[in-house]
Amino acid sequence: MPGGARKDASGFQPDGASMTARNATDAGAVALGGLRKRAEFLRTRGGPSWASPSLVLQARRNERDATGPARFGFTATKRLGNAVRRNRARRRLKEAVRHVAPLHARPGFDYVLIARQGTLTHTFPEILKELQTALRRVHDSNARSRAGR
Repeated sequence: MPGGARKDASGFQPDGASMTARNATDAGAVALGGLRKRAEFLRTRGGPSWASPSLVLQARRNERDATGPARFGFTATKRLGNAVRRNRARRRLKEAVRHVAPLHARPGFDYVLIARQGTLTHTFPEILKELQTALRRVHDSNARSRAGR
């Protein structure tokens, strides 16, 4: 890359704290895209969720592998736009997870992130902040009754 600095999918230049999280991710702390089958995505629907302008996060403990790494699935519906827009939204969410998950995701949980219009329009630091909040809220016992509402 010209200039020697590495940038993520959104063009956002990560700070030092994010690079520490990236190094933890590269060491295998978080399995990205671990959810592949429709049944795995549907299993998270009954668990706690949190909605923000740029994403919806659904979470559920993985009964099959309660001690394994956190697994993530990403989705973007057709109402978000054409394939180019949907793929860009998923790439932005994946990059946000690479930065945030090593510090905030819990082992043994499956997470599904659903892209919303804000995924494409918000700045990358805003998406990072919303993802941190969402991960904290789905695990907050007080938020379970009002999660996503």
